[in-house]
Amino acid sequence: MTSSTALRHRVGLRRGIALAALLCLVACADSDGDETTDPIGAEAADTTTSSSTTSSSTTTSSSTTTTTEPDPCATLGDRDVSVLFDCLSPVVAFIETPAGFGSGVLLDSGHIVTNAHVVDPFEFVSVTFPDGDAFTDVEVLGVDLAADIAVLEPVETELEGLSFSDEEVSQGQDLVMIGYPLTGEEPVPTVVTGILSRERALPTFGLTMLQIDAAIAPGDSGGLVVTRDGQLVAITTGVFGESALAVAATDAASSTEEILDNDVKNWQRMPPLAPDRPFTLDDTRTLVVVPDADQSVVDVVVDGDAGIYVTTLDLEFPIAIAGTGPFGREFVDLVIEAIEADAAFDPALAGLVGSELVIEPNADGVLSIEVVPGLPFRLLAIGDGERVGVEVDAPAATYRDPDILQSIRSGAPEQGDLNSLDRFDAFSLQLEAGDVVSVEAESPSDIAVDIVSETGEQFLTFDDGAGEFGLDPAGTFTAEETGEYLFEVRTYNTIAAYRILVEVATEDDATAG
Repeated sequence: MTSSTALRHRVGLRRGIALAALLCLVACADSDGDETTDPIGAEAADTTTSSSTTSSSTTTSSSTTTTTEPDPCATLGDRDVSVLFDCLSPVVAFIETPAGFGSGVLLDSGHIVTNAHVVDPFEFVSVTFPDGDAFTDVEVLGVDLAADIAVLEPVETELEGLSFSDEEVSQGQDLVMIGYPLTGEEPVPTVVTGILSRERALPTFGLTMLQIDAAIAPGDSGGLVVTRDGQLVAITTGVFGESALAVAATDAASSTEEILDNDVKNWQRMPPLAPDRPFTLDDTRTLVVVPDADQSVVDVVVDGDAGIYVTTLDLEFPIAIAGTGPFGREFVDLVIEAIEADAAFDPALAGLVGSELVIEPNADGVLSIEVVPGLPFRLLAIGDGERVGVEVDAPAATYRDPDILQSIRSGAPEQGDLNSLDRFDAFSLQLEAGDVVSVEAESPSDIAVDIVSETGEQFLTFDDGAGEFGLDPAGTFTAEETGEYLFEVRTYNTIAAYRILVEVATEDDATAG
């Protein structure tokens, strides 16, 4: 086994089992404020009757003129929130995939813009508008993982979509957000108001984010942000603390244009599914399984000695683990050890450690995994340097991570992307004992960098402390041994673009400095 392969196995056994937060945190809450009455337009006219009497005549003439009520949405001024909601909510769509849901906005081109994390990794989604118009198998034309923007193909509707505004938004300005928060009922758009707290610039990724003083909830991802005169100034994308985050309209428009021009090529789509067939997995291949809509248990048969690690697409934490031989049982023990270590500082994880997490094969060697019907999951089979045969009784496909192990040079930054299928990238670098290593990584999302030595004896994690949001990993360490070190970039969310820089100084250089 090569050192790189051994290192990859060791990380498979030792890497922290990170509990990922769903970036589909994007959400909405009911608003109490700004519900004052604002009469609509002086040009509105009722049906009136006018009479005129001429003093020189005994004849009185009456004439009746009938006019139509003007459309209150035709020209939006500084309107009441209820008017904005009535006028704009019809073009806010409910987006649904096998893994979850979110919001989207109909553009004047007929395309629908939403968040990348709402649709990833699916190539086709379902779209429903408030008037009941529903569309299935709407194609995702592409995504921009850095901006968290996705564009769907045009749909046939009589609704008039919106265009992105280049209007500058001032700090403290009132903003209105419309989307589909998690309710458990039929999807209904809701509205929330807030003010622009500040703008946050991410120059590495060419982005400006709006931080809005508003409480939102899961499902609002991809919803609209407008000014009080109805200008589309941002697309909701996430949360930061108790504030909402949204990508500025100018950046969302640029991403949309690049996607439509096919200039964004960093998206890994869900591979075609194949039912009831054997698969061969190794350290670079993941099995993506999509249970049937009425299937609550998936049976798995493993040919070989391996550790089995099962997660949903949105979480890195396992929903099931299993071992099918001595190496596999060692894998299970180390995963539980990692979970218990996490539980030491996160008591919520302690309850997840136990026999219900570990699946034992039955007399026929079948692993029965309880799943949510229709909800996709990932299955990793980590063998001791050998390929592993796997059969499942549900539609599945293999996905090969193109960035599973790359080399990185001191002082040379690397950029990459992570998504639901490719949750981490790994870089290797040869170090000497005593080398002083600084690590800096940045991302519009929430990421961490794990560092592990070739023997696995040195293991540490950098996960925050720098950047515009204070979430970018940064730190310095001293190599305790000579050998190949692995730098693993992973996301706490479902997608992330990132940049990582590793710089190495020898022990003598560090002392001289």
